[in-house]
Parts: sequence; C-alpha cells; structure tokens
Amino acid sequence: MLPASFSDRLNKIMEVKMEEITQDTQEAFSRDSAEAATRGMTNSSYALGLYQRRRVQQIEKRIEAVLACQKRLISAGQLPFSETLASELKAQSEAWVTLEWCEQSVQSDPNLGLMKDYKTEFREETLQARNSALRKASIEIDLLVDELYTQGNTQTPAQTKELDQKFKILLSPDQIKKDFNEWVEKLGLVEGSIAVLFVDLDNFKALNTKYTEPRIDQDFLPGAMKLVERFVRVRGEAARYGGDEYVIILPNHDTTEAVAFSEKLRRAFE
Repeated sequence: MLPASFSDRLNKIMEVKMEEITQDTQEAFSRDSAEAATRGMTNSSYALGLYQRRRVQQIEKRIEAVLACQKRLISAGQLPFSETLASELKAQSEAWVTLEWCEQSVQSDPNLGLMKDYKTEFREETLQARNSALRKASIEIDLLVDELYTQGNTQTPAQTKELDQKFKILLSPDQIKKDFNEWVEKLGLVEGSIAVLFVDLDNFKALNTKYTEPRIDQDFLPGAMKLVERFVRVRGEAARYGGDEYVIILPNHDTTEAVAFSEKLRRAFE
C-alpha cells in the first residue's frame, strides 16, 4: 500500500500543477477566441468547439502531471516494489479525471442553443480522450513498476527456483492464437488495436555451443521466460515459440506504444 506521505505530497504538488493547467488552458482558449473573433467566426458552434478543445487539453494535462509527479516522488523517496503498486498508481491517475468530473465538465458548458446531438458527440469525445490518456499513463506506470521490481529483485536461490517452477511454461502457441482471435472480435467493435511482437534472442546458437545446451536450458532459459512473463504481465500474453523465440500479443497497443514496449524489453535482455 502506498505510504500516506506519498499521497499527501502528490496531492500538494498537484494543487499547484492544477492552477498552472487551468491558467494555461484558459489562456489558450482566450487566444483562440480572440483569433476567431478577428476572422469573424463568432457562431455558437465554433465557440463550443473551443470549449471542447479546452476540456480535452485539461484531461491530457492532468494525467501527464500526475504521472510526472509520481515519477519524481518515486525517484526521490525510493519507493519499494509491491504487487499492488501499479494498480494504486493507476488509481491515483484516474482520481484526477473521474467519470463524474468529465460528465460535469460537459454539463457545465454554456447554453449556446446548440442541438443535443452536438453535446452527445462532445461527451463521447471527452470519454475517449480520458480513456486514451489513462491507457498511455497505464503503460508508463507498468514500465516504471517493472524498473522498481528489477532494482529490488534480490531473491534467494530457493525463491528463484520457486519462481522458475511457477513461470517456467508460458502460454502455448495454440492458446495465444485463440486469445488473439477473441481480442480481434472484441476490439473490432471499438476500432481498437493489437500489437504482435516476435522476440528472437541474438547469438543463441553461440551460447549453446559455449555453455552446452543442458546448462542453457536449465540456467538461462527459465530466467529468460520469467523476464518475458514479468514484462507482459497484465498487458497481454506471451507464448514460447522456440528455444529462443517468443510471440507476444498486446491488446490496446498502437505502433508507437508497441515500439516503446519492445525497446524496453530489448534493453532488459541486453
């Protein structure tokens, strides 16, 4: 569980950040409004569109600010790894852009005499912006917690053996294919994306030749599979494709997110 001091300090920092965010978005709104006025674009539809842009910016900036504060506090306080740490950090991000707050921000728009379908469209866009920002923050938090886990991983041989037994077998190719097809059907309804990664260890044959296959199979591969499992945990699934090859599927990951994840995994293996 997060220390109370961690949450208290984050809230204090965020109070200051919120003033900055509010001022920045208000100034941007004022500039856009003034520019629109000089161009004669003073109709109510355009004005409400500016309010919507301001709302989306606030959502994105709020979550970015929470994540930045969390990283600073973790770095300064050397927060230890725990199994619930990622979920607690994600809950903090969500607390600053709750569904209630998003809904209230939509309802508080000035009555500009627009049709209801305009507000319905803005409500959907607001929730999409929230979900997208939280999803990106979630990936960053997972990577951050992974780093803490790696830094504090001082397991005894007995603990290592126990983990080897627990995580020795990743999913089978048949199971991961089945799950991939199910995710395709579900995400297709909301135009979601799935990243598929193929991981191949370099110079694996040379390792087998130098250290012998039995030693590599016993000492190296279990650790490699643990590393893959730890990175993919809660994000997606992984299957062992061969002795040094793995297939990873990550739902709700676009190309940019998949590249960032794969680079993080590559560095860990390196």
